[in-house]
Amino acid sequence: MLRVGIVLRSPRPDAGHQVAAWAADLLKRLQASSFAHVAAILHCEQERQNPVSLREHAERLIFRIYEHLDERYMAPNVYALSKSHLSEDLAMVRTVCDCSGAKAEASLRDLQLDVFLCLDTQTFRPRSDFARYGSLLLDVTGTFGSDEAVPMWQEHVLGEVIITRMLQLGPEDAPPKVLYETATAVNLFSFAETRSAVHWKAVEVVLRSLNALDEKRDSLLQSLPVSSPIREKNSPRMATFARRELRRWSRAHIPKAVKADFAKWFIGIRSRDERVPFDSPADYRLLVSPSDRFYADPFLFEFEGKAWLFFEDFRYEERRAVISCCELNGNGEPQAPFEVLRLPFHLSYPFVFENEGEIYMIPESRSNRTVSLYRAVNFPHEWTLDIELFTDVHMVDTTLHREDDTWWMFVGVSNGKYSNSDELCIYFADKLHGPWTPHPQNPVVSDVRRARPAGRLFKENGRWIRPSQNCGPAYGYGLVFSEIELLTREAYRERVIGFLEPESIPGNTANHTYGRTQGLEVIDRFFIESRLAEAVTCSIQPTLVAPTGEATESGMPQKR
Repeated sequence: MLRVGIVLRSPRPDAGHQVAAWAADLLKRLQASSFAHVAAILHCEQERQNPVSLREHAERLIFRIYEHLDERYMAPNVYALSKSHLSEDLAMVRTVCDCSGAKAEASLRDLQLDVFLCLDTQTFRPRSDFARYGSLLLDVTGTFGSDEAVPMWQEHVLGEVIITRMLQLGPEDAPPKVLYETATAVNLFSFAETRSAVHWKAVEVVLRSLNALDEKRDSLLQSLPVSSPIREKNSPRMATFARRELRRWSRAHIPKAVKADFAKWFIGIRSRDERVPFDSPADYRLLVSPSDRFYADPFLFEFEGKAWLFFEDFRYEERRAVISCCELNGNGEPQAPFEVLRLPFHLSYPFVFENEGEIYMIPESRSNRTVSLYRAVNFPHEWTLDIELFTDVHMVDTTLHREDDTWWMFVGVSNGKYSNSDELCIYFADKLHGPWTPHPQNPVVSDVRRARPAGRLFKENGRWIRPSQNCGPAYGYGLVFSEIELLTREAYRERVIGFLEPESIPGNTANHTYGRTQGLEVIDRFFIESRLAEAVTCSIQPTLVAPTGEATESGMPQKR
Protein backbone atom coordinates (compact mmCIF):
# COMPACT_ATOMS: atom_id res chain seq x y z
CA MET A 1 0.00 0.00 0.00
CA LEU A 2 1.34 3.43 -0.99
CA ARG A 3 1.90 6.15 1.60
CA VAL A 4 0.61 9.29 -0.11
CA GLY A 5 1.07 12.95 0.74
CA ILE A 6 -1.68 15.16 -0.70
CA VAL A 7 -0.61 18.65 -1.77
CA LEU A 8 -3.50 21.16 -1.82
CA ARG A 9 -3.47 24.79 -2.89
CA SER A 10 -5.32 26.40 -0.01
CA PRO A 11 -4.95 28.74 2.96
CA ARG A 12 -4.12 27.41 6.40
CA PRO A 13 -6.85 25.00 7.51
CA ASP A 14 -9.08 25.52 10.49
CA ALA A 15 -11.92 23.58 12.08
CA GLY A 16 -14.28 24.51 9.24
CA HIS A 17 -11.80 24.01 6.42
CA GLN A 18 -13.35 22.99 3.11
CA VAL A 19 -12.03 21.84 -0.25
CA ALA A 20 -13.60 21.31 -3.67
CA ALA A 21 -16.17 18.49 -3.74
CA TRP A 22 -14.16 16.46 -6.25
CA ALA A 23 -11.03 16.63 -4.06
CA ALA A 24 -13.01 15.67 -0.95
CA ASP A 25 -14.48 12.69 -2.80
CA LEU A 26 -11.07 11.66 -4.10
CA LEU A 27 -9.46 11.74 -0.65
CA LYS A 28 -12.34 9.82 0.89
CA ARG A 29 -12.15 7.07 -1.73
CA LEU A 30 -8.36 7.03 -1.60
CA GLN A 31 -8.37 6.56 2.17
CA ALA A 32 -10.84 3.68 1.82
CA SER A 33 -8.88 1.97 -0.97
CA SER A 34 -6.69 -1.13 -0.71
CA PHE A 35 -3.78 0.39 -2.63
CA ALA A 36 -3.08 3.75 -0.97
CA HIS A 37 -3.18 5.50 2.40
CA VAL A 38 -3.27 9.27 2.94
CA ALA A 39 -0.39 9.81 5.34
CA ALA A 40 -0.27 13.61 5.23
CA ILE A 41 -2.07 16.64 3.79
CA LEU A 42 0.05 19.61 2.80
CA HIS A 43 -1.74 22.98 2.62
CA CYS A 44 0.31 25.37 0.49
CA GLU A 45 -0.76 28.93 -0.10
CA GLN A 46 -0.83 30.21 -3.67
CA GLU A 47 2.08 32.45 -4.51
CA ARG A 48 1.32 36.15 -4.87
CA GLN A 49 0.63 37.22 -8.42
CA ASN A 50 2.66 39.83 -10.24
CA PRO A 51 1.02 43.22 -10.81
CA VAL A 52 -1.34 43.20 -13.78
CA SER A 53 -2.38 45.87 -16.23
CA LEU A 54 -5.73 47.64 -16.10
CA ARG A 55 -6.87 45.67 -19.15
CA GLU A 56 -5.95 42.36 -17.56
CA HIS A 57 -7.70 43.38 -14.36
CA ALA A 58 -10.87 44.21 -16.34
CA GLU A 59 -10.64 40.87 -18.16
CA ARG A 60 -10.48 38.99 -14.88
CA LEU A 61 -13.37 40.95 -13.42
CA ILE A 62 -15.58 40.18 -16.43
CA PHE A 63 -14.55 36.53 -16.24
CA ARG A 64 -15.44 36.34 -12.54
CA ILE A 65 -18.89 37.80 -13.25
CA TYR A 66 -19.46 35.28 -16.03
CA GLU A 67 -18.15 32.48 -13.83
CA HIS A 68 -20.54 33.41 -11.01
CA LEU A 69 -23.59 33.53 -13.30
CA ASP A 70 -22.61 30.33 -15.10
CA GLU A 71 -22.17 28.41 -11.85
CA ARG A 72 -25.43 29.76 -10.45
CA TYR A 73 -27.65 28.95 -13.42
CA MET A 74 -25.86 26.24 -15.43
CA ALA A 75 -23.80 24.15 -13.01
CA PRO A 76 -24.93 20.52 -12.53
CA ASN A 77 -26.63 19.50 -9.29
CA VAL A 78 -23.52 17.62 -8.17
CA TYR A 79 -20.97 20.32 -9.00
CA ALA A 80 -17.34 19.25 -8.71
CA LEU A 81 -16.09 22.69 -7.61
CA SER A 82 -18.61 23.30 -4.85
CA LYS A 83 -17.15 23.37 -1.36
CA SER A 84 -17.20 20.26 0.80
CA HIS A 85 -15.75 19.17 4.14
CA LEU A 86 -13.06 16.54 4.25
CA SER A 87 -14.13 13.08 5.35
CA GLU A 88 -13.98 12.28 9.06
CA ASP A 89 -11.59 9.47 8.13
CA LEU A 90 -9.02 12.17 7.36
CA ALA A 91 -9.43 14.06 10.65
CA MET A 92 -6.43 12.36 12.24
CA VAL A 93 -4.16 12.63 9.18
CA ARG A 94 -1.06 14.71 9.78
CA THR A 95 -1.39 18.27 8.42
CA VAL A 96 1.53 20.36 7.18
CA CYS A 97 0.88 24.07 6.60
CA ASP A 98 4.37 25.39 5.90
CA CYS A 99 5.82 23.84 2.74
CA SER A 100 9.01 25.91 2.48
CA GLY A 101 12.18 26.32 4.47
CA ALA A 102 14.70 23.92 6.05
CA LYS A 103 12.37 22.97 8.89
CA ALA A 104 9.61 22.10 6.44
CA GLU A 105 11.98 20.00 4.33
CA ALA A 106 13.03 17.98 7.36
CA SER A 107 9.38 17.49 8.25
CA LEU A 108 8.58 16.25 4.74
CA ARG A 109 11.44 13.73 4.83
CA ASP A 110 10.22 12.43 8.19
CA LEU A 111 6.90 11.48 6.60
CA GLN A 112 8.63 8.64 4.69
CA LEU A 113 6.17 8.88 1.84
CA ASP A 114 6.04 6.80 -1.31
CA VAL A 115 4.60 9.59 -3.42
CA PHE A 116 3.36 13.17 -3.31
CA LEU A 117 0.08 13.84 -5.11
CA CYS A 118 -0.29 17.42 -6.40
CA LEU A 119 -3.90 18.07 -7.40
CA ASP A 120 -3.35 21.10 -9.63
CA THR A 121 -0.55 22.75 -11.56
CA GLN A 122 -0.34 25.72 -9.19
CA THR A 123 0.45 23.75 -6.06
CA PHE A 124 3.83 23.62 -4.41
CA ARG A 125 5.80 20.68 -5.82
CA PRO A 126 7.99 18.95 -3.23
CA ARG A 127 11.46 17.84 -4.23
CA SER A 128 11.51 14.40 -5.85
CA ASP A 129 13.83 12.96 -3.18
CA PHE A 130 11.26 13.66 -0.46
CA ALA A 131 9.23 10.62 -1.58
CA ARG A 132 10.27 7.25 -2.98
CA TYR A 133 8.50 7.70 -6.34
CA GLY A 134 8.66 11.48 -6.51
CA SER A 135 5.56 13.56 -7.19
CA LEU A 136 2.48 12.89 -9.27
CA LEU A 137 0.97 15.99 -10.86
CA LEU A 138 -2.61 16.17 -12.12
CA ASP A 139 -2.17 18.36 -15.18
CA VAL A 140 -5.16 19.86 -17.00
CA THR A 141 -4.42 21.94 -20.08
CA GLY A 142 -5.40 25.60 -20.39
CA THR A 143 -4.59 29.00 -18.89
CA PHE A 144 -6.27 32.36 -18.42
CA GLY A 145 -4.45 35.67 -18.53
CA SER A 146 -0.72 36.11 -18.14
CA ASP A 147 -0.44 35.08 -14.50
CA GLU A 148 -3.63 33.53 -13.16
CA ALA A 149 -4.23 30.05 -14.53
CA VAL A 150 -7.78 28.85 -15.14
CA PRO A 151 -7.51 25.30 -16.47
CA MET A 152 -9.70 24.45 -19.47
CA TRP A 153 -10.64 28.03 -20.32
CA GLN A 154 -8.84 28.09 -23.68
CA GLU A 155 -10.29 24.75 -24.73
CA HIS A 156 -13.80 25.82 -23.71
CA VAL A 157 -13.64 29.02 -25.76
CA LEU A 158 -12.10 27.31 -28.79
CA GLY A 159 -14.29 24.21 -28.58
CA GLU A 160 -11.34 21.83 -28.33
CA VAL A 161 -10.98 18.63 -26.32
CA ILE A 162 -9.39 18.88 -22.88
CA ILE A 163 -6.39 16.71 -22.15
CA THR A 164 -6.00 15.57 -18.54
CA ARG A 165 -2.72 13.86 -17.68
CA MET A 166 -1.19 12.31 -14.61
CA LEU A 167 2.50 13.16 -14.76
CA GLN A 168 5.26 11.54 -12.73
CA LEU A 169 7.89 14.09 -11.72
CA GLY A 170 11.32 12.66 -11.01
CA PRO A 171 14.66 14.46 -10.64
CA GLU A 172 14.51 18.16 -11.45
CA ASP A 173 16.62 17.75 -14.59
CA ALA A 174 14.53 14.87 -15.96
CA PRO A 175 11.44 15.41 -18.12
CA PRO A 176 8.13 14.32 -16.61
CA LYS A 177 6.61 10.98 -17.63
CA VAL A 178 2.98 10.26 -18.50
CA LEU A 179 1.31 7.84 -16.13
CA TYR A 180 -2.21 8.30 -17.54
CA GLU A 181 -3.89 10.45 -20.19
CA THR A 182 -7.51 11.04 -21.14
CA ALA A 183 -9.40 13.40 -23.44
CA THR A 184 -12.73 15.06 -22.59
CA ALA A 185 -15.04 17.19 -24.75
CA VAL A 186 -16.18 20.64 -23.66
CA ASN A 187 -19.79 21.65 -23.08
CA LEU A 188 -20.19 24.48 -25.57
CA PHE A 189 -22.83 26.28 -23.51
CA SER A 190 -21.45 26.10 -19.97
CA PHE A 191 -17.94 26.38 -18.61
CA ALA A 192 -19.26 25.12 -15.25
CA GLU A 193 -20.50 21.91 -16.93
CA THR A 194 -17.13 21.47 -18.63
CA ARG A 195 -15.12 21.98 -15.46
CA SER A 196 -17.36 19.71 -13.41
CA ALA A 197 -17.17 16.80 -15.86
CA VAL A 198 -13.39 17.05 -16.19
CA HIS A 199 -12.83 17.16 -12.44
CA TRP A 200 -15.15 14.24 -11.67
CA LYS A 201 -13.33 12.25 -14.33
CA ALA A 202 -10.01 13.35 -12.80
CA VAL A 203 -11.00 11.52 -9.60
CA GLU A 204 -11.01 8.27 -11.60
CA VAL A 205 -7.73 9.18 -13.31
CA VAL A 206 -5.96 9.66 -9.97
CA LEU A 207 -7.31 6.45 -8.46
CA ARG A 208 -6.39 4.41 -11.54
CA SER A 209 -2.88 5.88 -11.60
CA LEU A 210 -2.16 5.18 -7.93
CA ASN A 211 -3.60 1.67 -8.22
CA ALA A 212 -1.30 0.94 -11.18
CA LEU A 213 1.69 2.38 -9.34
CA ASP A 214 0.99 0.23 -6.28
CA GLU A 215 0.72 -2.91 -8.42
CA LYS A 216 3.83 -2.44 -10.58
CA ARG A 217 6.01 0.06 -8.67
CA ASP A 218 9.44 0.66 -10.29
CA SER A 219 8.70 -1.47 -13.34
CA LEU A 220 5.77 0.81 -14.21
CA LEU A 221 7.78 4.02 -13.88
CA GLN A 222 10.55 2.63 -16.07
CA SER A 223 8.08 1.87 -18.86
CA LEU A 224 6.32 5.26 -18.92
CA PRO A 225 6.64 7.48 -22.01
CA VAL A 226 8.19 10.93 -21.64
CA SER A 227 5.66 13.74 -21.66
CA SER A 228 5.48 15.84 -24.81
CA PRO A 229 4.82 19.55 -24.23
CA ILE A 230 1.26 20.77 -24.73
CA ARG A 231 1.03 23.29 -27.57
CA GLU A 232 0.77 26.75 -26.05
CA LYS A 233 -1.91 29.15 -27.30
CA ASN A 234 -2.65 32.78 -26.72
CA SER A 235 -5.32 33.03 -24.04
CA PRO A 236 -8.66 34.06 -25.61
CA ARG A 237 -10.01 37.40 -24.50
CA MET A 238 -13.49 37.76 -23.06
CA ALA A 239 -14.59 39.63 -26.20
CA THR A 240 -13.64 36.61 -28.31
CA PHE A 241 -15.54 34.37 -25.92
CA ALA A 242 -18.62 36.60 -26.00
CA ARG A 243 -18.74 36.55 -29.82
CA ARG A 244 -18.45 32.76 -29.90
CA GLU A 245 -21.13 32.30 -27.21
CA LEU A 246 -23.54 34.59 -29.06
CA ARG A 247 -22.97 32.69 -32.30
CA ARG A 248 -23.48 29.30 -30.61
CA TRP A 249 -26.63 30.45 -28.83
CA SER A 250 -28.19 31.98 -31.94
CA ARG A 251 -27.56 28.84 -34.00
CA ALA A 252 -29.16 26.69 -31.33
CA HIS A 253 -32.22 28.82 -30.47
CA ILE A 254 -33.17 31.32 -33.19
CA PRO A 255 -34.25 28.74 -35.81
CA LYS A 256 -36.58 27.15 -33.25
CA ALA A 257 -38.05 30.49 -32.22
CA VAL A 258 -38.92 31.55 -35.79
CA LYS A 259 -39.93 28.03 -36.84
CA ALA A 260 -37.25 27.99 -39.50
CA ASP A 261 -35.76 24.88 -41.07
CA PHE A 262 -34.40 22.59 -38.41
CA ALA A 263 -31.72 19.93 -38.37
CA LYS A 264 -32.15 16.29 -37.50
CA TRP A 265 -30.76 12.79 -37.99
CA PHE A 266 -31.42 10.76 -41.14
CA ILE A 267 -30.51 7.17 -42.00
CA GLY A 268 -28.41 6.58 -45.10
CA ILE A 269 -28.55 3.31 -47.07
CA ARG A 270 -26.38 2.04 -49.92
CA SER A 271 -25.72 -1.21 -51.75
CA ARG A 272 -22.40 -2.66 -50.72
CA ASP A 273 -19.64 -2.63 -53.32
CA GLU A 274 -16.37 -4.42 -52.52
CA ARG A 275 -14.52 -1.70 -54.44
CA VAL A 276 -15.89 1.04 -52.16
CA PRO A 277 -14.08 1.19 -48.78
CA PHE A 278 -16.14 1.24 -45.58
CA ASP A 279 -14.92 4.75 -44.72
CA SER A 280 -16.08 6.20 -48.04
CA PRO A 281 -19.00 8.67 -47.73
CA ALA A 282 -20.28 8.14 -51.27
CA ASP A 283 -23.58 6.84 -52.65
CA TYR A 284 -25.70 6.77 -49.49
CA ARG A 285 -29.37 7.63 -50.03
CA LEU A 286 -31.32 9.10 -47.14
CA LEU A 287 -34.39 7.58 -45.58
CA VAL A 288 -36.53 10.65 -44.89
CA SER A 289 -38.60 10.53 -41.71
CA PRO A 290 -41.92 12.28 -41.01
CA SER A 291 -41.68 15.83 -39.73
CA ASP A 292 -42.69 14.85 -36.18
CA ARG A 293 -39.68 12.55 -35.60
CA PHE A 294 -36.18 11.57 -36.62
CA TYR A 295 -34.50 8.25 -37.38
CA ALA A 296 -31.01 7.32 -36.13
CA ASP A 297 -28.83 4.43 -34.86
CA PRO A 298 -29.45 2.04 -37.79
CA PHE A 299 -28.78 -1.70 -37.37
CA LEU A 300 -29.07 -4.30 -40.14
CA PHE A 301 -30.13 -7.89 -39.49
CA GLU A 302 -30.74 -10.70 -42.00
CA PHE A 303 -33.41 -13.34 -41.30
CA GLU A 304 -34.79 -16.02 -43.61
CA GLY A 305 -33.35 -14.33 -46.68
CA LYS A 306 -34.71 -10.87 -45.84
CA ALA A 307 -32.87 -7.76 -44.70
CA TRP A 308 -34.34 -5.82 -41.79
CA LEU A 309 -33.41 -2.34 -40.64
CA PHE A 310 -33.87 -1.55 -36.92
CA PHE A 311 -33.44 2.02 -35.72
CA GLU A 312 -34.13 4.65 -33.06
CA ASP A 313 -37.46 6.35 -33.82
CA PHE A 314 -37.47 9.59 -31.82
CA ARG A 315 -40.86 11.31 -31.38
CA TYR A 316 -40.59 15.05 -30.67
CA GLU A 317 -43.93 15.27 -28.88
CA GLU A 318 -43.03 12.40 -26.53
CA ARG A 319 -39.43 13.62 -26.07
CA ARG A 320 -38.15 10.06 -26.25
CA ALA A 321 -37.68 7.27 -28.76
CA VAL A 322 -39.08 3.83 -29.48
CA ILE A 323 -37.45 1.12 -31.57
CA SER A 324 -38.88 0.76 -35.07
CA CYS A 325 -38.10 -1.52 -37.99
CA CYS A 326 -38.63 -1.83 -41.73
CA GLU A 327 -37.86 -4.44 -44.37
CA LEU A 328 -35.35 -3.63 -47.12
CA ASN A 329 -35.60 -5.16 -50.57
CA GLY A 330 -32.62 -6.39 -52.57
CA ASN A 331 -31.79 -2.84 -53.71
CA GLY A 332 -31.93 -1.47 -50.18
CA GLU A 333 -35.28 0.24 -50.71
CA PRO A 334 -37.29 0.37 -47.45
CA GLN A 335 -40.86 -0.73 -46.94
CA ALA A 336 -43.18 1.03 -44.50
CA PRO A 337 -41.60 1.22 -40.99
CA PHE A 338 -43.42 -0.02 -37.91
CA GLU A 339 -42.89 0.17 -34.15
CA VAL A 340 -41.49 -2.97 -32.47
CA LEU A 341 -40.51 -1.98 -28.92
CA ARG A 342 -41.93 0.76 -26.71
CA LEU A 343 -41.11 1.24 -23.01
CA PRO A 344 -41.80 4.03 -20.47
CA PHE A 345 -38.29 5.42 -21.08
CA HIS A 346 -36.06 6.42 -23.99
CA LEU A 347 -34.66 3.66 -26.22
CA SER A 348 -31.99 3.78 -28.91
CA TYR A 349 -29.09 1.79 -30.47
CA PRO A 350 -31.05 -1.47 -31.13
CA PHE A 351 -28.28 -4.08 -31.23
CA VAL A 352 -30.00 -7.11 -32.81
CA PHE A 353 -28.26 -10.51 -33.07
CA GLU A 354 -28.86 -14.28 -33.16
CA ASN A 355 -27.73 -16.95 -30.69
CA GLU A 356 -28.58 -20.66 -30.69
CA GLY A 357 -31.63 -20.21 -32.87
CA GLU A 358 -33.06 -17.28 -30.90
CA ILE A 359 -33.04 -13.61 -31.96
CA TYR A 360 -32.16 -11.03 -29.29
CA MET A 361 -31.97 -7.27 -28.99
CA ILE A 362 -30.09 -5.04 -26.54
CA PRO A 363 -31.43 -1.49 -26.94
CA GLU A 364 -29.71 1.33 -25.12
CA SER A 365 -31.72 2.13 -21.99
CA ARG A 366 -29.39 4.50 -20.16
CA SER A 367 -32.32 6.56 -18.85
CA ASN A 368 -33.46 3.42 -16.99
CA ARG A 369 -29.86 2.70 -15.89
CA THR A 370 -30.03 -0.86 -17.20
CA VAL A 371 -28.53 -3.09 -19.88
CA SER A 372 -31.47 -5.33 -20.85
CA LEU A 373 -31.59 -8.37 -23.11
CA TYR A 374 -34.83 -8.80 -25.09
CA ARG A 375 -35.84 -11.94 -27.01
CA ALA A 376 -38.04 -12.03 -30.09
CA VAL A 377 -41.24 -14.05 -29.58
CA ASN A 378 -42.60 -13.08 -33.02
CA PHE A 379 -39.79 -11.61 -35.10
CA PRO A 380 -39.62 -8.74 -35.80
CA HIS A 381 -42.90 -7.54 -34.25
CA GLU A 382 -42.90 -8.78 -30.65
CA TRP A 383 -40.16 -8.85 -28.00
CA THR A 384 -40.06 -9.87 -24.36
CA LEU A 385 -37.57 -9.05 -21.61
CA ASP A 386 -35.26 -12.05 -21.21
CA ILE A 387 -32.85 -10.83 -18.51
CA GLU A 388 -31.31 -7.67 -17.07
CA LEU A 389 -27.59 -8.04 -17.75
CA PHE A 390 -26.71 -4.94 -15.67
CA THR A 391 -28.75 -2.73 -13.35
CA ASP A 392 -28.06 0.61 -11.64
CA VAL A 393 -25.33 1.47 -14.17
CA HIS A 394 -24.42 4.32 -16.52
CA MET A 395 -23.80 2.40 -19.77
CA VAL A 396 -24.50 3.28 -23.41
CA ASP A 397 -24.41 1.64 -26.84
CA THR A 398 -23.87 -1.96 -25.75
CA THR A 399 -22.17 -3.88 -28.58
CA LEU A 400 -21.64 -7.65 -28.39
CA HIS A 401 -19.07 -9.73 -30.25
CA ARG A 402 -18.55 -13.50 -30.07
CA GLU A 403 -15.26 -15.21 -30.86
CA ASP A 404 -13.65 -18.48 -29.72
CA ASP A 405 -16.56 -19.39 -27.41
CA THR A 406 -16.23 -16.07 -25.56
CA TRP A 407 -18.79 -13.29 -25.52
CA TRP A 408 -17.34 -9.78 -25.51
CA MET A 409 -19.30 -6.68 -24.55
CA PHE A 410 -18.07 -3.25 -25.68
CA VAL A 411 -19.89 -0.41 -23.91
CA GLY A 412 -19.51 3.27 -23.03
CA VAL A 413 -19.32 3.64 -19.25
CA SER A 414 -19.09 6.48 -16.75
CA ASN A 415 -19.85 7.05 -13.07
CA GLY A 416 -22.75 9.33 -14.01
CA LYS A 417 -20.84 12.54 -13.33
CA TYR A 418 -19.18 12.84 -16.74
CA SER A 419 -20.08 11.86 -20.28
CA ASN A 420 -20.66 8.24 -21.34
CA SER A 421 -18.88 9.13 -24.58
CA ASP A 422 -15.49 9.44 -22.87
CA GLU A 423 -14.53 5.87 -21.99
CA LEU A 424 -14.88 2.37 -23.44
CA CYS A 425 -15.08 -0.66 -21.17
CA ILE A 426 -15.07 -4.34 -22.11
CA TYR A 427 -16.76 -7.24 -20.30
CA PHE A 428 -16.51 -10.93 -21.17
CA ALA A 429 -18.56 -14.06 -20.44
CA ASP A 430 -18.70 -17.73 -21.37
CA LYS A 431 -22.46 -17.51 -21.92
CA LEU A 432 -24.71 -14.79 -23.25
CA HIS A 433 -26.66 -14.56 -20.00
CA GLY A 434 -23.46 -14.13 -17.99
CA PRO A 435 -22.02 -13.71 -15.50
CA TRP A 436 -20.08 -10.86 -17.15
CA THR A 437 -16.56 -10.09 -15.93
CA PRO A 438 -14.94 -6.64 -16.33
CA HIS A 439 -11.73 -6.57 -18.35
CA PRO A 440 -8.66 -5.88 -16.17
CA GLN A 441 -7.61 -2.99 -18.46
CA ASN A 442 -10.92 -1.11 -18.10
CA PRO A 443 -11.39 1.46 -19.38
CA VAL A 444 -9.57 0.11 -22.45
CA VAL A 445 -10.00 3.49 -24.18
CA SER A 446 -10.24 6.81 -22.34
CA ASP A 447 -10.57 9.33 -25.16
CA VAL A 448 -13.78 11.11 -26.19
CA ARG A 449 -12.48 11.15 -29.78
CA ARG A 450 -12.77 7.36 -30.28
CA ALA A 451 -14.24 5.58 -27.24
CA ARG A 452 -18.02 5.34 -27.66
CA PRO A 453 -19.28 2.41 -29.80
CA ALA A 454 -20.84 3.21 -33.18
CA GLY A 455 -22.11 -0.15 -34.44
CA ARG A 456 -21.30 -3.85 -34.48
CA LEU A 457 -17.78 -5.09 -35.20
CA PHE A 458 -17.18 -6.27 -38.76
CA LYS A 459 -14.45 -8.19 -40.58
CA GLU A 460 -12.43 -6.65 -43.41
CA ASN A 461 -9.51 -8.49 -45.07
CA GLY A 462 -9.21 -10.81 -42.08
CA ARG A 463 -9.20 -7.95 -39.56
CA TRP A 464 -11.87 -7.16 -36.97
CA ILE A 465 -12.82 -3.48 -37.21
CA ARG A 466 -14.54 -1.57 -34.41
CA PRO A 467 -16.58 1.52 -35.41
CA SER A 468 -16.60 4.26 -32.78
CA GLN A 469 -17.66 7.87 -32.39
CA ASN A 470 -15.57 11.00 -32.36
CA CYS A 471 -17.50 13.09 -29.84
CA GLY A 472 -14.74 15.68 -29.43
CA PRO A 473 -16.28 18.57 -31.40
CA ALA A 474 -19.85 17.53 -30.46
CA TYR A 475 -21.89 14.44 -29.71
CA GLY A 476 -21.71 11.98 -32.63
CA TYR A 477 -19.59 14.32 -34.76
CA GLY A 478 -17.71 11.70 -36.79
CA LEU A 479 -16.91 8.03 -37.18
CA VAL A 480 -13.61 6.36 -36.33
CA PHE A 481 -12.63 2.85 -37.44
CA SER A 482 -10.08 0.91 -35.41
CA GLU A 483 -8.48 -2.46 -36.08
CA ILE A 484 -8.53 -4.73 -33.04
CA GLU A 485 -4.95 -5.95 -32.79
CA LEU A 486 -5.27 -7.83 -29.49
CA LEU A 487 -8.33 -9.08 -27.61
CA THR A 488 -7.82 -11.51 -24.72
CA ARG A 489 -9.11 -11.77 -21.19
CA GLU A 490 -5.91 -10.09 -20.00
CA ALA A 491 -5.14 -7.46 -22.67
CA TYR A 492 -6.70 -5.28 -25.34
CA ARG A 493 -5.17 -3.15 -28.07
CA GLU A 494 -6.65 -1.34 -31.07
CA ARG A 495 -5.25 0.88 -33.82
CA VAL A 496 -7.09 3.63 -35.68
CA ILE A 497 -7.15 2.92 -39.42
CA GLY A 498 -9.89 5.17 -40.79
CA PHE A 499 -12.16 8.16 -40.31
CA LEU A 500 -15.43 9.39 -41.76
CA GLU A 501 -15.78 13.10 -41.13
CA PRO A 502 -19.16 14.78 -41.75
CA GLU A 503 -17.69 17.51 -43.95
CA SER A 504 -17.08 14.88 -46.63
CA ILE A 505 -20.75 15.32 -47.68
CA PRO A 506 -22.17 18.83 -48.36
CA GLY A 507 -24.65 19.86 -45.70
CA ASN A 508 -23.76 16.98 -43.35
CA THR A 509 -22.68 18.06 -39.85
CA ALA A 510 -22.41 14.70 -38.04
CA ASN A 511 -22.53 10.93 -38.46
CA HIS A 512 -22.32 8.48 -35.57
CA THR A 513 -23.44 4.89 -36.40
CA TYR A 514 -22.31 2.47 -39.14
CA GLY A 515 -23.45 -1.06 -40.03
CA ARG A 516 -23.22 -3.56 -42.87
CA THR A 517 -24.31 -6.94 -44.19
CA GLN A 518 -23.14 -8.89 -47.21
CA GLY A 519 -25.15 -6.68 -49.55
CA LEU A 520 -25.95 -3.42 -47.74
CA GLU A 521 -24.40 -0.64 -45.66
CA VAL A 522 -26.15 1.89 -43.42
CA ILE A 523 -25.12 5.06 -41.63
CA ASP A 524 -26.87 7.95 -39.91
CA ARG A 525 -26.25 11.59 -40.73
CA PHE A 526 -27.21 14.96 -39.32
CA PHE A 527 -28.58 17.43 -41.89
CA ILE A 528 -30.28 20.77 -42.08
CA GLU A 529 -33.60 19.68 -43.53
CA SER A 530 -33.64 22.40 -46.19
CA ARG A 531 -30.37 21.05 -47.59
CA LEU A 532 -32.18 17.95 -48.86
CA ALA A 533 -33.82 17.77 -52.25
CA GLU A 534 -36.50 20.48 -52.29
CA ALA A 535 -39.08 18.27 -53.99
CA VAL A 536 -39.12 15.69 -51.19
CA THR A 537 -42.12 15.75 -48.86
CA CYS A 538 -41.77 13.95 -45.53
CA SER A 539 -44.46 11.36 -44.96
CA ILE A 540 -45.18 8.13 -43.12
CA GLN A 541 -44.09 6.25 -46.22
CA PRO A 542 -40.30 6.00 -46.43
CA THR A 543 -38.55 7.97 -49.15
CA LEU A 544 -34.98 7.66 -50.34
CA VAL A 545 -33.30 10.82 -51.55
CA ALA A 546 -29.78 11.94 -52.38
CA PRO A 547 -28.58 14.87 -50.22
CA THR A 548 -27.77 18.18 -51.88
CA GLY A 549 -26.61 21.57 -50.68
CA GLU A 550 -23.57 23.26 -49.21
CA ALA A 551 -21.59 22.49 -46.09
CA THR A 552 -22.71 24.36 -42.99
CA GLU A 553 -21.66 24.67 -39.35
CA SER A 554 -25.18 25.21 -38.06
CA GLY A 555 -27.27 22.40 -36.71
CA MET A 556 -24.41 20.69 -34.90
CA PRO A 557 -25.93 18.16 -32.48
CA GLN A 558 -25.18 18.55 -28.81
CA LYS A 559 -24.20 15.79 -26.38
CA ARG A 560 -26.91 13.62 -24.88
